[in-house]
Amino acid sequence: MSKRITVIIDKVLGENNITPPYELATVEPTQYGTELIVNTYLQQCINIDIDDQHNWRRRRGSESIYEGDIHSIWSANDYCLFREGDALKRLQITSKSPLTVSVSILRSGLTIAKISMNYLSLDKAVYYSDGMVSGVIENGISRSWGATLTTAIANLEPPPPGTFLFYFNTRVYAGQYDKIWYSEINGYEYFDLENSYLQLESPISVILPLKDGIWIITQNKTWFFDGGDVPFAKDEKANYGAIEGSGIILDEILLGDKVQSFPTAGGKSSQRIAMWTSTNGHICMGGNGGLFRCLTEKTFATPNAPFGTGLLKQDRGISQYLVSLRNPSSEVPNIYN
Repeated sequence: MSKRITVIIDKVLGENNITPPYELATVEPTQYGTELIVNTYLQQCINIDIDDQHNWRRRRGSESIYEGDIHSIWSANDYCLFREGDALKRLQITSKSPLTVSVSILRSGLTIAKISMNYLSLDKAVYYSDGMVSGVIENGISRSWGATLTTAIANLEPPPPGTFLFYFNTRVYAGQYDKIWYSEINGYEYFDLENSYLQLESPISVILPLKDGIWIITQNKTWFFDGGDVPFAKDEKANYGAIEGSGIILDEILLGDKVQSFPTAGGKSSQRIAMWTSTNGHICMGGNGGLFRCLTEKTFATPNAPFGTGLLKQDRGISQYLVSLRNPSSEVPNIYN
């Protein structure tokens, strides 16, 4: 007489597109041999969230509040900005119940090409730049970057429009291609373009400043620039680069047990963590002091792409790093290796 076997899926471990399908699950028989306990990865996972306790649930839907051909969406504090057509626009909530919004134009006459706008919120102002134009938003009004210069200072001027903007230890940095200019100390409108810059060996993909240094990832190298100010000590961490635009900075507490093996020299984990998608398809994490870790080397890889957008999603107690890729390749590196 055949014996009935019950298969119980105990834990869903996440998505895994690197391990061969026949190795995704582990099976453990129970004491009496009538049940099999299965812990498994999913080869494909669409619209499913998996928490740290290995529970899974369907993702919630979304509601459209504004329709248009928009890109470069960004928000911080009281500002939610985006580009549409030749305009830089601001979205504001006018009512929460029911949810209604209003949209106003902050600047028009921009190129209609879908060039990503970069933003930096600093001292109640928002600096923006897309590599072709730049500006500053103060009190809801856009102005030129450098319009507050009331006294001419020799050899100092606003930065060229950068494709990267960030703040680090009293200076604003503006990067373009393989060069990063930095401002005078606390003088965010004053740049010495001839002398105050960092030169990289290849085009920049991701820049993520932390407390004691800056993660700068180019198309083919991963660097940590160590120190509180220029000149920095350069430390190469990996011989592969990052997908442009894929980087984010987040609080360590959101990573849960993923930072337990990621301590600082003092024995405590970093306060802020940098995260990005590498050109070999893996999710990488960088901390203060140049601590580096590849999170998905053995479980998951994305296709390579020339550009991406990274963001942090928080919903119902789950924090997720999401990356959207533009024109990804058809192949996923390292699959089934």
